Amino acid sequence: MVDQGGQDPALSRPVQYLRGVGPARARTLQKLGINTVADLLAFYPSRYEDRSRLAAPSELVNGAVETVWGVVAATDERRPRKNMVITRIGIANGGEMVWGIFFNRPYLARELSPGTSLFFTGKVQRFGREIRLLNPEHEPAAGDDPIHSLRIVPVYPLTAGLTSKVLRKLIHDCLSQHGAALRETLPADLRQKYGLLEKAAAVGEIHFPCSRESLGLARKRLVFEELFYLQLGLARRRAQRQAEAGVEHGPDGPLLSEFRRSLPFTFTAGQERIWAEIKKDM
Repeated sequence: MVDQGGQDPALSRPVQYLRGVGPARARTLQKLGINTVADLLAFYPSRYEDRSRLAAPSELVNGAVETVWGVVAATDERRPRKNMVITRIGIANGGEMVWGIFFNRPYLARELSPGTSLFFTGKVQRFGREIRLLNPEHEPAAGDDPIHSLRIVPVYPLTAGLTSKVLRKLIHDCLSQHGAALRETLPADLRQKYGLLEKAAAVGEIHFPCSRESLGLARKRLVFEELFYLQLGLARRRAQRQAEAGVEHGPDGPLLSEFRRSLPFTFTAGQERIWAEIKKDM
């Protein structure tokens, strides 16, 4: 079913009712201008991180943002001062250990139990012989289609109370559930002529591109659509203006004659010609 405006009603659904949102998170999303499912799908990334490279611990570059795989082998917790908890999660890979360092997230020691297979992505810090990732994003390695690792990963504008990882998961789930409801807005012959993706495919690729090439195609489609409808809007306004009747003015009267006599100069032949054209238009 499609509403009178041509949009599937599912896209008008308040974002609050999506799984993983609720009233509190909906208020946070509203700060980003996201009120409906359609708003969430149209909230495009501001940039991307290429996390497709999976590095071995020995290959991790100090200061770089890297992705590494491992199995949780050790956890510990330190409290250097009041209101500060440092949780360390050690993942083993090929006989080497990489430590994920998390601040004020003690619950992770319970969530990430020994034997759990994980991807860590974060900034590398080599401290002596110890390899650390500071506040890394982590993702179970058991899934078939990771969304935070092993791919080109979208990074979104954020607001307080919302992380990239949470927003990425919300958009990924929303695409899976409602992406097919996106209505095609461009004629098939126009898409074929310019080699444009279908709307749903373009939105899916702009959020979670399969490759740099597919990301370029998604951008091409969405930019073309925006400019196409901008030009249509301008053409419509121009046609409306041309169709509107002008305001007709009467013949010269005494007020206009008095105005011309008050001028400290006399019209030249060229000015008289222009004045005659103006009167004709009016």
